[in-house]
Amino acid sequence: MIRKAILSSDIVIVCLSNPFNKQGGYRHEELKIALEKANSLSEDGVLIVPARLERCDTPEPLRRWQRVDLFEAHGYKKLLNALRKHKASISYDSKRSCLACKSA
Repeated sequence: MIRKAILSSDIVIVCLSNPFNKQGGYRHEELKIALEKANSLSEDGVLIVPARLERCDTPEPLRRWQRVDLFEAHGYKKLLNALRKHKASISYDSKRSCLACKSA
């Protein structure tokens, strides 16, 4: 179910924290799916947003995307701006949409 959601999304927000970086498991499998999708599409086809919830390292595979720091004063504003910008740069059809963008 989560795999299907990731594969049908135009935007994936990866929430990062120290526990995320220390633990493996399903979260890293989900990240791997998102990265594989991003690597298979053109650069403007999918947006991955590394969103740090606290001061922590950004995993190497995510460093090519600009991150947002949600623990900083304007972090959420930067995230919303990135979502709006990406929404404006792509066309949506009835099957592919971004729920967060619709409410942004």
